Amino acid sequence: DTAVPAETAETAVPTVSWTEEAMRNPFCDEHSMTLVRSLLTEGDQKRLSKEERARIVFQLMTKGRNHISKEQLAAVLCPSGVAMAEVESSFAELSSPIFGESATRGILFQTFFNELPTVWDWYFDYLYESVYAPHKQIR
Repeated sequence: DTAVPAETAETAVPTVSWTEEAMRNPFCDEHSMTLVRSLLTEGDQKRLSKEERARIVFQLMTKGRNHISKEQLAAVLCPSGVAMAEVESSFAELSSPIFGESATRGILFQTFFNELPTVWDWYFDYLYESVYAPHKQIR
Protein backbone atom coordinates (compact mmCIF):
# COMPACT_ATOMS: atom_id res chain seq x y z
CA ASP A 1 0.00 0.00 0.00
CA THR A 2 2.15 2.88 -1.28
CA ALA A 3 0.22 6.08 -1.24
CA VAL A 4 1.58 8.99 -3.25
CA PRO A 5 1.57 12.12 -1.10
CA ALA A 6 -0.56 14.98 -2.29
CA GLU A 7 1.38 17.83 -3.89
CA THR A 8 2.12 20.64 -1.47
CA ALA A 9 3.01 24.24 -2.11
CA GLU A 10 6.66 23.41 -1.49
CA THR A 11 6.79 20.64 -4.09
CA ALA A 12 4.46 22.13 -6.69
CA VAL A 13 6.14 23.02 -9.98
CA PRO A 14 5.53 26.72 -10.57
CA THR A 15 3.67 27.59 -13.74
CA VAL A 16 5.16 30.19 -16.04
CA SER A 17 3.09 33.24 -16.89
CA TRP A 18 4.11 33.83 -20.51
CA THR A 19 2.45 37.25 -20.49
CA GLU A 20 4.54 38.33 -17.52
CA GLU A 21 7.66 36.77 -19.06
CA ALA A 22 7.16 38.71 -22.31
CA MET A 23 6.81 41.92 -20.30
CA ARG A 24 10.48 41.52 -19.30
CA ASN A 25 11.37 43.08 -22.64
CA PRO A 26 11.39 46.87 -22.20
CA PHE A 27 12.46 47.16 -25.86
CA CYS A 28 9.23 45.90 -27.44
CA ASP A 29 8.02 49.33 -28.61
CA GLU A 30 8.24 50.00 -32.36
CA HIS A 31 11.09 52.53 -32.11
CA SER A 32 13.26 50.09 -30.14
CA MET A 33 12.41 47.17 -32.43
CA THR A 34 13.35 49.28 -35.48
CA LEU A 35 16.71 49.89 -33.84
CA VAL A 36 17.04 46.18 -32.98
CA ARG A 37 16.38 45.23 -36.62
CA SER A 38 19.01 47.76 -37.76
CA LEU A 39 21.63 46.37 -35.36
CA LEU A 40 21.12 42.66 -35.97
CA THR A 41 21.57 40.44 -38.99
CA GLU A 42 20.54 36.83 -39.29
CA GLY A 43 23.23 34.56 -37.90
CA ASP A 44 24.52 37.10 -35.36
CA GLN A 45 23.48 34.78 -32.54
CA LYS A 46 26.26 32.40 -33.63
CA ARG A 47 28.67 34.88 -35.25
CA LEU A 48 29.01 37.75 -32.75
CA SER A 49 31.44 37.72 -29.85
CA LYS A 50 30.14 38.11 -26.31
CA GLU A 51 31.38 41.70 -26.27
CA GLU A 52 29.56 42.53 -29.53
CA ARG A 53 26.34 41.02 -28.14
CA ALA A 54 26.70 43.08 -24.96
CA ARG A 55 27.36 46.27 -26.99
CA ILE A 56 24.08 45.84 -28.87
CA VAL A 57 22.11 45.51 -25.62
CA PHE A 58 24.07 48.41 -24.08
CA GLN A 59 23.29 50.61 -27.09
CA LEU A 60 19.60 49.82 -26.78
CA MET A 61 19.52 50.37 -23.01
CA THR A 62 21.36 53.69 -23.17
CA LYS A 63 19.75 54.96 -26.38
CA GLY A 64 23.28 55.57 -27.69
CA ARG A 65 24.75 57.26 -24.60
CA ASN A 66 28.03 56.22 -23.02
CA HIS A 67 26.56 55.05 -19.71
CA ILE A 68 23.52 53.39 -18.15
CA SER A 69 21.51 55.60 -15.80
CA LYS A 70 19.76 54.29 -12.69
CA GLU A 71 16.43 54.72 -14.48
CA GLN A 72 17.62 52.69 -17.48
CA LEU A 73 18.88 49.91 -15.20
CA ALA A 74 15.53 49.87 -13.39
CA ALA A 75 13.64 49.71 -16.70
CA VAL A 76 15.49 46.49 -17.53
CA LEU A 77 15.60 44.81 -14.12
CA CYS A 78 12.32 45.74 -12.43
CA PRO A 79 10.00 44.04 -14.98
CA SER A 80 11.68 40.72 -14.16
CA GLY A 81 10.96 41.13 -10.46
CA VAL A 82 14.07 42.90 -9.14
CA ALA A 83 13.09 45.28 -6.35
CA MET A 84 13.98 48.95 -6.74
CA ALA A 85 16.06 48.79 -3.54
CA GLU A 86 18.23 46.10 -5.16
CA VAL A 87 18.52 48.16 -8.37
CA GLU A 88 19.64 51.16 -6.31
CA SER A 89 22.17 49.05 -4.41
CA SER A 90 23.57 47.54 -7.62
CA PHE A 91 23.72 50.95 -9.28
CA ALA A 92 25.59 52.42 -6.30
CA GLU A 93 28.10 49.55 -6.44
CA LEU A 94 28.59 49.47 -10.24
CA SER A 95 28.32 53.13 -11.25
CA SER A 96 31.07 55.70 -11.44
CA PRO A 97 31.19 59.48 -11.97
CA ILE A 98 30.68 60.41 -15.62
CA PHE A 99 33.42 62.69 -16.93
CA GLY A 100 32.12 66.06 -18.07
CA GLU A 101 28.70 65.67 -16.44
CA SER A 102 28.80 67.08 -12.92
CA ALA A 103 26.92 65.09 -10.29
CA THR A 104 26.11 62.36 -12.82
CA ARG A 105 26.85 58.72 -12.22
CA GLY A 106 26.44 55.86 -14.63
CA ILE A 107 27.45 52.31 -15.45
CA LEU A 108 30.04 52.26 -18.21
CA PHE A 109 30.14 49.56 -20.89
CA GLN A 110 33.08 47.59 -19.49
CA THR A 111 31.40 47.34 -16.08
CA PHE A 112 28.10 46.32 -17.71
CA PHE A 113 29.91 43.68 -19.77
CA ASN A 114 31.93 42.27 -16.86
CA GLU A 115 29.45 42.52 -13.99
CA LEU A 116 26.03 41.95 -15.60
CA PRO A 117 26.54 39.08 -18.08
CA THR A 118 23.19 37.45 -17.36
CA VAL A 119 21.41 40.72 -18.23
CA TRP A 120 23.02 41.33 -21.62
CA ASP A 121 23.08 37.64 -22.56
CA TRP A 122 19.38 37.12 -21.82
CA TYR A 123 18.33 40.31 -23.59
CA PHE A 124 20.49 39.64 -26.65
CA ASP A 125 18.95 36.17 -27.12
CA TYR A 126 15.47 37.51 -26.49
CA LEU A 127 15.87 40.38 -28.97
CA TYR A 128 17.52 38.18 -31.60
CA GLU A 129 14.68 35.67 -31.41
CA SER A 130 12.09 38.45 -31.61
CA VAL A 131 13.46 39.30 -35.08
CA TYR A 132 14.78 36.01 -36.50
CA ALA A 133 12.90 33.29 -34.63
CA PRO A 134 9.55 34.80 -33.65
CA HIS A 135 8.00 31.32 -33.50
CA LYS A 136 10.20 30.70 -30.41
CA GLN A 137 9.33 34.09 -28.95
CA ILE A 138 6.86 34.47 -26.14
CA ARG A 139 4.40 37.28 -26.64
